[in-house]
Order: sequence, then C-alpha cells, then structure tokens
Amino acid sequence: MSLFELMMSVSTMIQVPLLVPLFFGMLFKNTPKWAPWATVIFGMFVSWLMTDVVTSDVVAGWLGMEELTRREASEMRITLTIAAHLFLTAGFFITTTLFYNEKNDSHKEETTAFFKDIETPIISDVEQDVVDIEQRHKLGLMVMCMGFGMLTMTLIPNPLWGRILFLLCALTVLLLGWALKNSAKIITNNLNISKIEP
Repeated sequence: MSLFELMMSVSTMIQVPLLVPLFFGMLFKNTPKWAPWATVIFGMFVSWLMTDVVTSDVVAGWLGMEELTRREASEMRITLTIAAHLFLTAGFFITTTLFYNEKNDSHKEETTAFFKDIETPIISDVEQDVVDIEQRHKLGLMVMCMGFGMLTMTLIPNPLWGRILFLLCALTVLLLGWALKNSAKIITNNLNISKIEP
C-alpha cells in the first residue's frame, strides 16, 4: 500500500465518522447528547465492516465483475467506505433524533444560543480592516517566497518540458503573491484617503 493510499484509507476510516456528527449536527439539532459519540463509535464499526467484511472483492463479486486490479480495488475500497458512511453512519445519526426528548435536554439553552450566534451576521469595523490588510501583506510575502522556492526547482535536472512546467507554476504562485501584497497597498491607500475626507 502506497503512502497516498494509506492516507486516503485512514482519512475515510477515521475522519469521516468524526465529520458525520459535525456536519449533520448543523442540520439536525434535536438529537440526544449521546448521539455524536455513539455515531462516531458506529462509524468506526462501519469502517471496520467495509475494510474486513464487505471488501472491494466481495462487492465486485456481487456485481459480476472479473478480478480487480490493485488500483481498482484500492479506489473501490475508499469509495465504498465513503458511501457506507454517507448512508449508514449518517442514517444512524439522523435516526437518533427519534430518541430526543426536549424535557431531558440539559443543553437546550446552549444549543439555542449556539444556533442564534451562527445566524447573527458579523459586521466588521475599521479596526478589522487594518488586521485584514496586515494579513494580506504577510500572506502575499509568504506566497511570493514559496514562488521563489518553486522557481529554484527549475534547476533540478529535468527535461525541458518539466523545467517549463516548474517555471509556469512558480510564475503563477509569484503572481498570486504579488496580487495579494499589491491589494494590501491599494486598500491602505483607500483607507488613508477616506480618513482624510470629511
């Protein structure tokens, strides 16, 4: 198993069960307080099920497919695991709404306050503009440094098309960094002009 396949497997087996209650918790707020952790545990069970029981070879057999290549088996395993979490783990979380009892919910006020905060628009003031300008300037410098780093990769002994590809990528990153840095200057000038005008 390659490093990429390992990272994809770990992310689908562990991160997706954690993401299901985070995502669906924003849509279904009337769930018992045990629902998120129970969903994560159920999601880990689904991950194990899709890794050891309902493997890509088993599903290929159900579909009447010939033997899968290593790459096809790897991609099918990841796809099947994500699909299983989408239907089984998410379905489990949604089903926990049937066990919700508003009388026993000790976190009702916190939940209501949380969703009220989410729905409240944020209006930034002039002080936030100054922070945004500083961030744009610093981010622009960092991106330009990365662009110069990528530019040095043209020195790696590659065929001409490979060096040209590194050059084009570096120029794109340098252009984006310059645009960020330049936008900070433009906004600073506009803020200074608006402070001068009555």
